[in-house]
Amino acid sequence: MIPSIFALKNTLDRTSIYLIEAARFSHFICEESFDDLLRALRDYEKKRDNLTALYITRNAWQFIDSGFRFVRLLEQIRGLKHKDPRFKSCEQAVKKIEPFRNFFQHLNSSIPQIKSDTNPMLGAVSWSAEDLKTTFVAALGTLPPGTQVHSLGFDQDLGNFGGDVVIEADNSSLNISQTRADLLKGYDYLHDWLIAGGHVDQKACDPFFISFPAPNHRISGMRWIRVHFNTGPAGSSPSVNP
Repeated sequence: MIPSIFALKNTLDRTSIYLIEAARFSHFICEESFDDLLRALRDYEKKRDNLTALYITRNAWQFIDSGFRFVRLLEQIRGLKHKDPRFKSCEQAVKKIEPFRNFFQHLNSSIPQIKSDTNPMLGAVSWSAEDLKTTFVAALGTLPPGTQVHSLGFDQDLGNFGGDVVIEADNSSLNISQTRADLLKGYDYLHDWLIAGGHVDQKACDPFFISFPAPNHRISGMRWIRVHFNTGPAGSSPSVNP
């Protein structure tokens, strides 16, 4: 569930506003994807159908894509200290995310380079039951000969499988659970930085919505017309013109 989004203030230039808002919403999408992924994994334990497997695959890749975008936007926000440990956690996370993001972003060129004895093309997601006594692996699509998958690690001292969610694609492995924790540190840093700088308003930033009723008379000789809305400079009233 997306948390309350507070409006920005005292952030004067358009670029800063766009970068901050894009970073915040990228992280919200990342969190939603992670939560949806966990729900889909639990559902798949009960009903192993293609639609739930699709949800698993979609949410895993959406998490990767949004997480990559979040960090790259974070890097462009002026004023953030790149030496902050929370920022560094994000930088380490994106180094692990980037090969996955690039592989999936450019599947048209990635597929011809796939060799035998590799992971499923759309990735294999591994996770464990809540009691950690059983591990599962789910992959979508036809698996050609030579395709490989791996279970999560099993701790022979504790008698348990690992509890993280992991995706393997191409010949790489990404711990989604740990990546999510690292990205959350970066979001917390951004939020703390905005508050410390006095950039967060106390009022919520509700979605923009406006409705235009049909005119009751002809406005011009053209058949089709559109209404133009402009927020105007800071401190002015919005303008609406046909």
